[in-house]
Amino acid sequence: MQQNKEFVFYTFEELAIILRISVTTLRNRHSQSPTSLPFSIVTPGSRRRLFPKSAVMEWLGLACAIPFESHSSVLIKKKGRPTKIEQLRRKVEQ
Repeated sequence: MQQNKEFVFYTFEELAIILRISVTTLRNRHSQSPTSLPFSIVTPGSRRRLFPKSAVMEWLGLACAIPFESHSSVLIKKKGRPTKIEQLRRKVEQ
């Protein structure tokens, strides 16, 4: 006997709501670098692109697995003239 499994898919609109970005931004990201988004399919005879729920959840899990501290440990020096507050702090430190 064959088991009846239901497959759940997200559309661009639903995925945009999950990611809290606009649909246009999501479509642009997909056209510019499709590997930066979860795996997606196009059903035969349709132009609609669908994202499997399992792929989206796995992709989100991988994105959340990177600790934020590793990104914040790198300090980037701002270009240009320092602000007045920065100048005063440097004076006090000297």
